[in-house]
Amino acid sequence: MSSSTTTCNSTAGSTTRAYATFTPTWQRFTITDGTASTSSTKSSGTSPRSVSNPNGGDAASANPYLRQYSHVYSRRLAALRDRCLDAAKKNGSSSSAAKEAKLVGRILELQEDQPSTIVGTVAKEMPARPAVDTGYHSSAITASSYLGTVDARDLYVDPLGTYCSASSTGTAKNGPADDSNNPDKLYLEDESGRIELVDNGSNVLNGHALATGVVVAVTGSVKEGTGTMIVTSVHLPQFPDAAAHDDNDKMPEADSSASSTVKMAGPGNDVDGAPYLLLISGLGCGSSNFVVGDRTENPAGTAAAADAPEGSLDLRRDMVLDYLAGHSDPHHDGARVARVIVAGGGCATPQVLAELANATKTTSSSVVSGNGKGGGVKNSNASSPNDPSLPIKELDLFLSELCASGIPVDYVPGLHDPTTAVWPQRPLHPCLLPKSSTFEGMLHRSPNPYEATIGGKVVLGTDGRNVADLRRYMATVVEEGEREDDEDKKDESSMDVDDDGGKGEGNEKGPVLVPPTALETMESTICFAHIAPTGPDSLPTYPAFEHDPFVMEEKPDLYFAGNCDKYSTKITDDGTRLICIPSFDRTGQAVLVNVKTLDCEVISFVDA
Repeated sequence: MSSSTTTCNSTAGSTTRAYATFTPTWQRFTITDGTASTSSTKSSGTSPRSVSNPNGGDAASANPYLRQYSHVYSRRLAALRDRCLDAAKKNGSSSSAAKEAKLVGRILELQEDQPSTIVGTVAKEMPARPAVDTGYHSSAITASSYLGTVDARDLYVDPLGTYCSASSTGTAKNGPADDSNNPDKLYLEDESGRIELVDNGSNVLNGHALATGVVVAVTGSVKEGTGTMIVTSVHLPQFPDAAAHDDNDKMPEADSSASSTVKMAGPGNDVDGAPYLLLISGLGCGSSNFVVGDRTENPAGTAAAADAPEGSLDLRRDMVLDYLAGHSDPHHDGARVARVIVAGGGCATPQVLAELANATKTTSSSVVSGNGKGGGVKNSNASSPNDPSLPIKELDLFLSELCASGIPVDYVPGLHDPTTAVWPQRPLHPCLLPKSSTFEGMLHRSPNPYEATIGGKVVLGTDGRNVADLRRYMATVVEEGEREDDEDKKDESSMDVDDDGGKGEGNEKGPVLVPPTALETMESTICFAHIAPTGPDSLPTYPAFEHDPFVMEEKPDLYFAGNCDKYSTKITDDGTRLICIPSFDRTGQAVLVNVKTLDCEVISFVDA
């Protein structure tokens, strides 16, 4: 539950830290048996409560991973079917063609040349998608990141491409197996079968805005002799409290104001001493550098030397601690921060497997030379950067110093953290955080995704992996010439880089397909009413049996994604604040959010 009000001392005297009520609601993401779930909530600082087991049955008597993943799609379809039908009925009231459509319960019951409305799960056939992602089965896993592949010489990631293939609206240049004559195909599936979806010529079916796993209601008719359904309208699931919004079920579109300036909520325009949340991700604990490579300017516009000195990332983490404790600000601006949420990326990317193998060989030979005692081996490797436990040790120390400052901390695990690889990721075990776990009631080890009610606001978020994965299966059509004129889009145009490092027909005018921005993708997940629609197809997820934990039952007030390449934010038409949290190890930035107004600002920690 919520922490008590704390008092911090600064150079300006005694200052009372802001306070915000806190109730964790992430229990639905905790995949454990009944016994473990009770102890897990107790050790994580939350109040014990009964947690349903999505496994269905006794975990000790059956291995849940022996089940088929078809249960996940069945439960997802059952959870969103009525909400899709509500959207179809709402839109059909103003369309004569939709009024004539017959509601069909199963795809197998569709009749030819009969206008019908059917609910199913989208299956997207993408020729450009590789059959097997070899990155999970080779040393490339050590270079994997949230947004693409990390070059050995540069901590900055190469922007990812899209697997979407060519269509009548553009030509894909990013797919690894682009074939303009073999476009993507959309199918609608349920328990009874599948049927191919074809647009009626009015561009109502935008395949680039959908991905495998999305549940939709489709209105159209089956063409005689072809077995394909000519689609006249597509309806996305609507939230129960969204009946007043006329555009709730429209296909997501690109937002030109995604990077627009937002109202700054600094000390000068604070609202009645409102509490703030500090959102930070990508701490990169265990990494020795802040930035390495040929980039000379970070997203905040502050010059950063290509040969930044080692230890600068540690220094910037210390600057965060000083800011929150009031040591670096005479006005103790950090006192308004009532809670810190670390959105994944706490542990740095693991070292290359070859380096670890070499280190193991060296250690083994040292033990042999020491007659098996290994007395000198421990000392020689005490500060080795190849120590696999170094990232979690540094993370534990940083979290303990945060808690010692009297600030409640919620830690969301991420890609390289020592926890389960499948989603929902389990909270870090307390034995991995021996120092910070001693601060009972201050450190809350949450699963990934994260969900809580803070100051009366529903806060939902992830480490960003679901967003990065979904971006590969969606696309936005842009004009090459327009991208060259837009500085923000110019950064994304680097997605068209060839393997040789040159621009693939970069000067060629005409439409091209590029992945949607992280902010657009986040908005799409709200439109889909699902946090991770690509799981378990491409995002590894738990084979839940009783329900799909990623279905959004209500719209969040605040929705964040961590480990993004830059800061961006917007408020959707339904009032949800979307925030892309920049990766701290690449930008040195964190985000402050006013709990009352949801106004936000980005703060930079620069040691130059």
